Amino acid sequence: MNDSVVGQIVARHAEGYKVDIGSAVAAQLDHLAFEGANRKNKPNLQVGHLVYARVSFANKFTEPEIACFHPTTGKSAGFGLLEGGTMITVSLGVARYLLRPECELLLLLSHHLKYEVAIGMNGRVWINAESIKAAIVVSRCIESFNDSKSTDVSGLVRSIVKQVGP
Repeated sequence: MNDSVVGQIVARHAEGYKVDIGSAVAAQLDHLAFEGANRKNKPNLQVGHLVYARVSFANKFTEPEIACFHPTTGKSAGFGLLEGGTMITVSLGVARYLLRPECELLLLLSHHLKYEVAIGMNGRVWINAESIKAAIVVSRCIESFNDSKSTDVSGLVRSIVKQVGP
């Protein structure tokens, strides 16, 4: 509960959406689970859209429920529809590493490129950058870090940025 996840809308229904978050069953996302949403003002998400959400309810007997707002403030706090960009999948250990405030990999990448990421505790990472080339560099760095056992993060970033170019 309360973990942030990146999910993909897989179905729409009268009360909301079914969202693939990588669990055994699809999560439920209610139409009203967004900041400022009411019966007349609901988001219009389509199948295939990506969302950044928080797990609001989960147990082994029912499907999980997710919401796109912070529970105490009611504000979106970065949650909601993820427009543009691409999604990659990493190990849960790498997802935890990327979520750390002092994450060296993301810090070094920010010296070379302008980008934004949404990192889910379900191992999914959404990447949006100023160009396709920049998005490729960010995704390659994260995927290479995910696949390698090396601890030389600065060398990894330098080699990929040199390979693809800024």
